[in-house]
Amino acid sequence: MPNHLHFYGRRKGKSLRPRAQEALDIKLPQVQIDLESPLPFLEGDQDIWFEIGFGGGEHLAAQLKTNPHVHIIGVEPFINGVANLLKAVDSDDLPRLHLFPDDVRLLLDKIPEGRLSKVFVLF
Repeated sequence: MPNHLHFYGRRKGKSLRPRAQEALDIKLPQVQIDLESPLPFLEGDQDIWFEIGFGGGEHLAAQLKTNPHVHIIGVEPFINGVANLLKAVDSDDLPRLHLFPDDVRLLLDKIPEGRLSKVFVLF
C-alpha cells in the first residue's frame, strides 16, 4: 500500500447543525476505530459486518436495530454522513458500532482474513 493515498471525494459538506455536531462530539469518540490501538471486537466469535460508504447511515442504523447480535464496522469519510448516522443510533447500540471516518484503504489491513461475516459496499 502506498504511503500517500489520494482521496477522491469530499470529506465535509455544509456546516453541521447543533444536534448533529453534538452527536459527533459525544458519540464518535465512543465508537471511533483508532488504528494505533488493538481492536478487541475482532476477537471472539460474534458476527461482524462491514459497511463501506454508508452515506447518511440509514442502512447501517437499520441493520443495527434489526440484528442485535451483530457488530458493524462502518466506514465513511464524509463527516456529515457520520454525524447523521450518530444522530440516528440509540445509545444501547453503540457498543456494537465501530466507525472509521476515513478512507477504507487505511483500515483493511487491520482486519484478519475471513473475520467478516457480511460486507456491504454502498455508494
